[in-house]
Amino acid sequence: MKTRLLLLLPAYLLSLTASCDTDGGGCDTEGHITSASALRSRMKCTESQEVIPIFDEGKESFEILEFPNLVNINGALDISGFPNVREIRFPKLESVNSLNGDSRLTVHDMPSLELVDFGALKDVVDYDNTPVAVSFYTNPRLQTINIDALETAASVEISGLDSLVDFSLPAITNDVLGIGVAVGASSNLRLESIDLGTVSAISALTIVGNPTLMRVRGSVPSEMSGLVLTGLPFLSEFDLPVTSVDGALTVQRVGLTTLELNEIVDAPLIEIRDNTALTSISMAALERSSSYLHIQDNEVLSSIRFPSLDDADVLRILENPMLPDCQVMEIAERVEAATGSLPSLEVRFNLEDECSL
Repeated sequence: MKTRLLLLLPAYLLSLTASCDTDGGGCDTEGHITSASALRSRMKCTESQEVIPIFDEGKESFEILEFPNLVNINGALDISGFPNVREIRFPKLESVNSLNGDSRLTVHDMPSLELVDFGALKDVVDYDNTPVAVSFYTNPRLQTINIDALETAASVEISGLDSLVDFSLPAITNDVLGIGVAVGASSNLRLESIDLGTVSAISALTIVGNPTLMRVRGSVPSEMSGLVLTGLPFLSEFDLPVTSVDGALTVQRVGLTTLELNEIVDAPLIEIRDNTALTSISMAALERSSSYLHIQDNEVLSSIRFPSLDDADVLRILENPMLPDCQVMEIAERVEAATGSLPSLEVRFNLEDECSL
């Protein structure tokens, strides 16, 4: 039978406090909770509006951590270390916000955790409504994360979740300040799908080292500060409309056979390299690449399509043995015609054919 810590708080209680009576036991010297009894007693306090770290040193163990009536947390929620907890449930929690500038939601280092339910959570923000971070990391058995109602957060990070197969963020809008959310996924060994649904504002997308990831999907155009896809050998579908990338656009060691980013108009730094299955690249709307366009070591790449690109400082396109040099020179000549000077060129060890210079 599962042991359950069930905190039946009144529905009108809107804060979970951080202060802890160290004289009563169950707390460390910093006032962090280290036992279930201290966690229960904390709920009687209402004075402090500070950080809420919750962790367990093995003195008392249970399998379900549940706050069925908690609606709001004025502070940060940081849950870690419970060795036997399999489920975390905050079914009515709507917001995590701070009055002192230290707000976040973090669940990490939980070796038995299988399910996290924040199904009603909408906002994770600081005292001035600035969105702040949400993260789940080093929970090797975690299979289900429910943050489907989440609308406002500065970033959402998942890492070291070796049992998670599908991850979705269907509701992010960040309407509070009109800024986007940074999404990161790294080193999740069984992750197969990331679905961003109708997320309307993605400020950056970083997906690194997910060896089984096959699909990344979304349906709303986004302007990003960075787009990084690396170490994704089974990625076969990237269906996310991106209109601009202010920083780095990196595609490296991925399984895509075609890369189509036809909505991007401006991307200063583009690096596409070491993709063994990639046969074609199409960026039909790209007009500017102010730093450099670098395409290298793509073994079967035979086609690059940049029909609108007429402003580029550097073209480094090399060691793509199936790519005709003439396709590169077509881009260079278009830039020269538009700007009056050739871009800096490094073009070598591609396929030399009759139209190469």
